[in-house]
Amino acid sequence: MKKFLLTVFTAFLFLGENKALASESMNCQFCNMMLMVMVGACNGGAASCYEEDIVRAFNNIAGALPTSVKSSYIAFMEAYDETMISVFDPDDLDAAGNICYQLIGCSPINVGDGAACGSCTDCDSTNWSALRTGYQSRISRSCACGICVETTQYRCATGYYGSSSNGTSGCSRCPSSGGIYGTSDLGNNKVQTKCYLPIGTSVTDSYGTYTTINKCYYE
Repeated sequence: MKKFLLTVFTAFLFLGENKALASESMNCQFCNMMLMVMVGACNGGAASCYEEDIVRAFNNIAGALPTSVKSSYIAFMEAYDETMISVFDPDDLDAAGNICYQLIGCSPINVGDGAACGSCTDCDSTNWSALRTGYQSRISRSCACGICVETTQYRCATGYYGSSSNGTSGCSRCPSSGGIYGTSDLGNNKVQTKCYLPIGTSVTDSYGTYTTINKCYYE
């Protein structure tokens, strides 16, 4: 998941228009945006969460904001980005909703609610689909305080293992035994030891001929 594209919706434009917005409130808005972006970037849990993608998303937010608040956001981001990433646990969203409260005293939010700090329209993810041999991709979208974060994500297809950040490298075919290649389960195939021969597979190798009665994982 390397490419982040952000679209600004009208719901967020008040930041650039409301000159009276208190700095504390604005900083809370910035913090919540960054928090929701992290949730969107890591919507597959820790296994699909990459720090470089989060940092890129943080930077792309700046390009999507009105000029009047861009410098304020950049200052906030540079002050808190490393801390937010270090304390964020994508597998504990209840705790994640309290991060901005812990950092700068903002009201906690329900990060599982896409409209917790601003709603989006037409912000649904696509289904996974074949990209090329051994690879799948999808467009993952999540709402971050009125900004729809669109992320291109990649993963290894069934029968392959590894991880990919670009859809062209990182995935390898499961090894073979007795001329029969192993398979793997989608979303649970980041390492070679997740490759296996299915139940009922007949194999002939140096040990003889046999039929698997359980999933036979690669070691």
